Amino acid sequence: MTDTPGSTAARPRVSVVVITYNHERFIRHTLESIVSQQAGFPFEVIVADDASTDATPDIVREIAARHPGVVVPVLREANIGIHPNVVDAMNRATGEFVALCEGDDYWIDDRKLARQVALLDADPAATVCFHPVQVIWDDDSEEPSVFPAPERLADPSLVALVEDNFIQTNSVVYRRRDGYDDVPDVMPLDWYLHVLHAATGRILVDPEVMSVYRRHPGGVWSDSVTAPLQFWQKQAAGHAAAIEAAAALLTGIPDTAEPLAHHAGRILGSVTAADNEDPAVGLLRETVAAHPQWATLGIRGQSAARATDRAALVDAQELATALSRDVGILREVLERRTTKLRTHQARAKELQRRVRRLEAELAQATGGTARERVSRLLRRLGRRD
Repeated sequence: MTDTPGSTAARPRVSVVVITYNHERFIRHTLESIVSQQAGFPFEVIVADDASTDATPDIVREIAARHPGVVVPVLREANIGIHPNVVDAMNRATGEFVALCEGDDYWIDDRKLARQVALLDADPAATVCFHPVQVIWDDDSEEPSVFPAPERLADPSLVALVEDNFIQTNSVVYRRRDGYDDVPDVMPLDWYLHVLHAATGRILVDPEVMSVYRRHPGGVWSDSVTAPLQFWQKQAAGHAAAIEAAAALLTGIPDTAEPLAHHAGRILGSVTAADNEDPAVGLLRETVAAHPQWATLGIRGQSAARATDRAALVDAQELATALSRDVGILREVLERRTTKLRTHQARAKELQRRVRRLEAELAQATGGTARERVSRLLRRLGRRD
């Protein structure tokens, strides 16, 4: 279990947990990107396949045979679902740290584990380390992007994470807990795991993009854009349960209640919008009935958001009033100065008229203008010659 495939000499420092189901198109790339890590310390790769019906198990066996003691295959005979598969795989981890990577994603930096473990080693109070990822669309329907946006890296705090998930699954490394049997069956499970670990320590961030998150039609989140009603019919209960589980986990932790309510409010808004597509389905009614605490938090979060919007509107109106007042004052000053300028211009014109009149009177008194006097003098001098 070292960074040199085939060696079983030492206990791993990191356990990489790979969850896979019907990923025959991707799993080889995923595992090869992990076993090629130049970590400088032992690590293991636990591959938990949830009874795939395609060639995924065969590919996992092949790669495990080439990397004995490094790749640990867990090939289930019957499908047990995402939550039991993840919890069992994490309970099998023996490393000091646990890294996650789903079977359709991959890593692009062979120093990823080394960098993140070095950060965690340098900060014993830290329990989570992540980095931004590149997001690609398998069908090229959208341009590649980076998640999260750079400005999100400025505040990698528990409070910010509670309000919105900014940690992509295949970027995270946790300081491993003693066990994971207490993890509830919620969705998104990765967000809850992030919060679970961050609730007891600091979150660290490496700014380097070191992995790729792949979006494709078979992905868990693909329907959230293309078929929101169908997506939320499958996922609403899990999201509501995640909020309620997080509320219990975060009890007594300062400054987390309001951001959790905001998070619940956004989910409530999404479920409501999906329900509006076909109210007869009863999506909203059933989810609220099953998860009243989530609904209460969501309503509170939406009310707070509206209050914030109203406060922002009042601030904007007050600013507009102040600006209008300032503009009025500036307009009065400008008008006064314009009036003074016009007065000065009128006086200047009057002075010019007086100067011209005085010049005319002087010319008449002295027998013509200076030019005329010079001309007469030259004519007299010419006659003398």
